[in-house]
Amino acid sequence: MIDGFVEQQIRRNNRSQILWALFILAVVIGAFVIAGDYYYNFFFGPFKVSSAQVISYQAGNLPRQYYVTVTGREVEDTGYDMYHTDNSGNKTTDASYMALLVSNRLLLVKVPPAALQTATATMTGALVDLPSDEQTYVIQNLESEYPNIKGAFLPVMLDTTDFKTNGYAGLVVGTLIAGICLFFIIRGIMRSDPERHPFMKQLARYGQPEFIASSIDMEMDGEHTRVGPLHVSPKWLVLNTLSLMKVERMEDLVWGYKLVTQHRTYGIPTMKTYSAMIYDRNGTLISVAAKEDVITQLLTEVKQHAPWMIAGYSKELADAWRKDRTRVIAAVDANKQGVQQV
Repeated sequence: MIDGFVEQQIRRNNRSQILWALFILAVVIGAFVIAGDYYYNFFFGPFKVSSAQVISYQAGNLPRQYYVTVTGREVEDTGYDMYHTDNSGNKTTDASYMALLVSNRLLLVKVPPAALQTATATMTGALVDLPSDEQTYVIQNLESEYPNIKGAFLPVMLDTTDFKTNGYAGLVVGTLIAGICLFFIIRGIMRSDPERHPFMKQLARYGQPEFIASSIDMEMDGEHTRVGPLHVSPKWLVLNTLSLMKVERMEDLVWGYKLVTQHRTYGIPTMKTYSAMIYDRNGTLISVAAKEDVITQLLTEVKQHAPWMIAGYSKELADAWRKDRTRVIAAVDANKQGVQQV
């Protein structure tokens, strides 16, 4: 096949598909690299740490192995909870706070409400810098109630609420996206031979694909109208984007009209957008969006090449197209016969 318009666009389509898939795959890999410490703890934790290690931790300088199991001397309920209130005023407890005695210091521990009654002095969770809310609403209040513990709390907190759910979700989503990317990369490579591209199979409905491609090449190399990704030539209508290629013969076009979409913001009309909607006798739609004057010019030019085509929209025509397309096509064919005879 000659290296013409069709082959160039097929290669461009494949190249774009592969590059986009590689980009998205790189983003996924980058996300896992950024979350590397989390997944290190996810797969290899929890890590056992000694009391001496725990009391040595400082805010902003936590170890890489932060999903840990800590054993203290005893644990007590602080009496403080985290909760939310619904619109009816009902309170739901999201988490509770306990104090774990580690050596001679206190470690604030965030636990699920259900674990409050069964908690032991050995607890597993993620070490985090002490959040400001917990510092203000839990520790400062406790220190006000019990002045003798002032300064006893460590600058870190152990969060024993769910650690792995987000990790599982990330693995599932990341693996799925990576799999899809690999599929598109492999497919793009396999389609490096233009003869294997679906667009060539699409051309087969008009005859020998190589012959049809050559016909399109000649018209695309000559003078023709282009509106964005849509090419209009005497015999062909070609839609070509980075991810899609469609072609229609002018002689198969049946109906075309301008679609006007009114956009609203909070019920107030803001702007209108315009699209050309062009159908062939098989019901296939080619659509392109542009400014109103460009859409008008495009439909006018298509009508010049296919003067038998029905132009304009009406509800009756739309209903007929949806319910009895063959009748509409028969009317267009009759119109075509009249045009050809003239």
